[in-house]
Amino acid sequence: MPDVVRAISDMYQEAMILVDALQKPRAREKLMYTLSFIASRFMETTSTEKRNNITVPLTQQDLADLSGMTRATATVELKKLKDAGCIQYDKASFSIDVQILEELL
Repeated sequence: MPDVVRAISDMYQEAMILVDALQKPRAREKLMYTLSFIASRFMETTSTEKRNNITVPLTQQDLADLSGMTRATATVELKKLKDAGCIQYDKASFSIDVQILEELL
């Protein structure tokens, strides 16, 4: 039974983090907090690189949907984050530098 309670507690905590991200007034903040949530949930750290990689298939449209914004807005903000060195991405995956992301938050 304690495992069930812990699982429910973990799911609740994750949901609250995502709700907090969606309450941010600016698109950039919504996207950064959503990326932070995703990184904390799905990251893998390699020994040769200090970058955390999201290994789930994720498109710009997926991030836009998760962040509650249009794809066009998400694309503009993702480009800014890429220029800041916070993320790298291709068609279906994102690599997030959590340290830079945390500094920007």
